[in-house]
Amino acid sequence: VTMKTVLTNARIVLPDTEIHGSVVLEGDRISDVSSRLYQDGIDLQGAILTPGVIDIHTDYLEREISPRPSARFPLEMALHIMDMRALSCGLTTVASAARISGERDGPAGTWRGDGLQLARNFEELIPHLRANHLIHVRWSPNFEPADQVLEDLLQLKAIGNIVFNDDMPGQRQFRDVEALIRQHALHQQVSVEQARLRMEERIERARGINNRLKVKACLEGRLPIGSRSEERRVGKECRSRW
Repeated sequence: VTMKTVLTNARIVLPDTEIHGSVVLEGDRISDVSSRLYQDGIDLQGAILTPGVIDIHTDYLEREISPRPSARFPLEMALHIMDMRALSCGLTTVASAARISGERDGPAGTWRGDGLQLARNFEELIPHLRANHLIHVRWSPNFEPADQVLEDLLQLKAIGNIVFNDDMPGQRQFRDVEALIRQHALHQQVSVEQARLRMEERIERARGINNRLKVKACLEGRLPIGSRSEERRVGKECRSRW
């Protein structure tokens, strides 16, 4: 027997208008939307009723994993809290970022660590969540080898999209290289000169690599591919999203 649910006395937002009325659900499908009011329905008391909101790109998972630099929560707990927050805000589909890059400066299975492993762990937990969760892959075009990572990505069913995220120091994301060097020196507890040497080695290593064509050849027609640019400054952040 299909369960019938009636949501009534609501301000219903439709594609081109708003009506005062009711939404009838039969099982997991909407069977009717009308201006009729039902006495035996669930009275929403004039609340706004909208379709679920889709967030195609969020960094919020990393905030739940590590709300403070010294705090780290298990992925299961972080996802549970993020799931509840999303639903409370009307988000029914959420694409959370996993960063895949040659530069890993965090614990394995976390956002700044092994992004592929984070995506695998994420996919295992998605069936236990209430909202529809997807994985938004941020892909660095400046690392190799990339072939096996691409094949492994295709094994994951929860990948929503993949975007190129140019993280080359001095380009787009971190234009102020000197500020980045001082930041790394502080985080890695090394001298500024040591941090500068490491940064120069990283830039030189990445400069000769561009795996964009390889990604396109492997994933085109299988996953949505996009690009993302971001400019960060110490103490201030400005983002541009596609």
